[in-house]
Amino acid sequence: MGFSMVLFIAGLTLIDASFYDAAKVDEANRWQTFWRITLPLLRPTMVFVVVTGVISTLQVFGPVYVMSGGGRLARRPGQCDDGGVGVSVVDGLS
Repeated sequence: MGFSMVLFIAGLTLIDASFYDAAKVDEANRWQTFWRITLPLLRPTMVFVVVTGVISTLQVFGPVYVMSGGGRLARRPGQCDDGGVGVSVVDGLS
């Protein structure tokens, strides 16, 4: 989240002020300025943030998949997927 914000702030600072001056001369309101200047010029930054986010999500998938044994659907008979917490709670109540 923080890295994405740094990238978006960098992307915003790269937008030349002359675009906003031209929009002001053309009497564009803030909504039009955002949709027709800011957003299109931030598109490369948005693509980069989405691609790096997908890559980081896919990098996290492997360890979680291995540690969970394939998830709830891949559970084998007699295999507990709660990390032992359920067993200790049940033992503590009896």
